[in-house]
Amino acid sequence: MTIRDTIAQAARSLVIGLTGLSSGKVILAEQSSTVGPRPAKPYITVKVGAIPEYGVDEVQDKWTTGTTLVRHQRGYRRASISLNGFGAGADDYLEMVRTGLQLPAAVTVRNSTNVSFANPGTILNLTDMLDTSYEQQFAFDLEAAYIQDNTANLDIAATVTVSGSLLGDDDPLSIPITVTP
Repeated sequence: MTIRDTIAQAARSLVIGLTGLSSGKVILAEQSSTVGPRPAKPYITVKVGAIPEYGVDEVQDKWTTGTTLVRHQRGYRRASISLNGFGAGADDYLEMVRTGLQLPAAVTVRNSTNVSFANPGTILNLTDMLDTSYEQQFAFDLEAAYIQDNTANLDIAATVTVSGSLLGDDDPLSIPITVTP
């Protein structure tokens, strides 16, 4: 699962936990049409936007077993999340999310996914004429914050043995070298 998928699922869990909507009523904005038609209104879509770096990543190299060098890289990231509600009452559900970021359901999502949510924006009324009637639509953005951790073993030789001599050999540039990882 990519970090974008992880954030999207965390945002879905947040909306479900704070609103009580079923998982079928909180969907990804860009989900494939092969999943099926949009649910009956009201429903909410979740879209993960840009995921920029926040500050500079920390990098630490540590020897673990004497011969293994491990690099640990940690960076802080923030992602923009757009929530769109469709249908009568969708604005009330969005308001539950916007004002509920410190409630136990939001804390549970943060603790289980390591993604926290903050800085909710104003709910916008985007109601528009479709065909011969108006479709109620509301939206707001919020921010997801998380830590990106990467760890890798670095392939570095622990021992380099050089044998031979520069003096007295027939070819002074030919020295056998043994590298032991």
